[in-house]
Amino acid sequence: MLTYMKGTEIKSIGITNHARNKFRDRLFKLHEVAGYHDDVVKMIRFGKLNLDSAIAKLFGESRKLDMTNFGKKMKKRNKRHSGYLRFRGQTFDFIVENGVLVTVEIIVRDFRYINKEGGLTYR
Repeated sequence: MLTYMKGTEIKSIGITNHARNKFRDRLFKLHEVAGYHDDVVKMIRFGKLNLDSAIAKLFGESRKLDMTNFGKKMKKRNKRHSGYLRFRGQTFDFIVENGVLVTVEIIVRDFRYINKEGGLTYR
């Protein structure tokens, strides 16, 4: 279960299987290409950290974005999908909709192309 502060109360959110799969694929691919999050990847591979705990660790380091301070593209996306929140960490954006983590996207400029690659499977 992931949590974040909303005012003075703590909200907990669930994680979809889609978000788990995308996080796993993108984390391992990002690590393979650029060496990001070496400690998290090693802990997952050696069974010291499960996927939900890894997501919670990186989600805990993220901050909620104010969706009104972005350019045209983000404002258009926010207008279409108004029920979601975006949390930004150092390397990932976590998209939460109706209290559920829906997907995870890479935000590092040189490696965003990984978001569009499909069919990656790492176990």
